[in-house]
Amino acid sequence: MFLKKQRHIKETTVIWYNDGACNRSYDLGDIPIKEEVIIQKSIDFFSDPDPCYIHRGAVVVRLNEEVIRAIKDCPKEKVEATDIEESILNSIALEHITALKIEYQER
Repeated sequence: MFLKKQRHIKETTVIWYNDGACNRSYDLGDIPIKEEVIIQKSIDFFSDPDPCYIHRGAVVVRLNEEVIRAIKDCPKEKVEATDIEESILNSIALEHITALKIEYQER
């Protein structure tokens, strides 16, 4: 009888470019992080060299936020890899990244 008003939800995707071509896209929060970086950050944050899924998840969320913040802080729509801090770029488990972009889509 009474229907809920449908809301438009913005989906956020991070687009990775390799040599100018769109290579991959990931949902926000699903950016792949290198295993050795997860372990090192788990040691730094929690003194845990063998992180449980809770510590692992917390580290991945924090590193994803760092990547997203680095992209958003740049005034350009498409951010060149050279504009991103090297430690953040090196934490991403993808090779040969030349640029990144955040794209918002309504669903």
